[in-house]
Amino acid sequence: MANHSRPFVLGAVTRIELERLQRALSVPSGLSRLARVVLLLEEPRPGVEVVRLTGDNTLQISRLRRRFAAEGLAGLDDKPQSGRPR
Repeated sequence: MANHSRPFVLGAVTRIELERLQRALSVPSGLSRLARVVLLLEEPRPGVEVVRLTGDNTLQISRLRRRFAAEGLAGLDDKPQSGRPR
């Protein structure tokens, strides 16, 4: 049996903003990709299917899921990383 993660329940405003970010040409491609992943996570589908559709690995998807659940849209912002200049 497939391992289905609990889907997000997005509010209408959040869903509209994610769809805008996914389509916008003026946002960084990484932000657009993250918005697409969150929209895919909203649907009841196995995590491995999201991995297959996005090309990310399960760890990346899991981290994004937790970060978005905790921080919402602010969780999509690029976080500073050690050893990487800003």
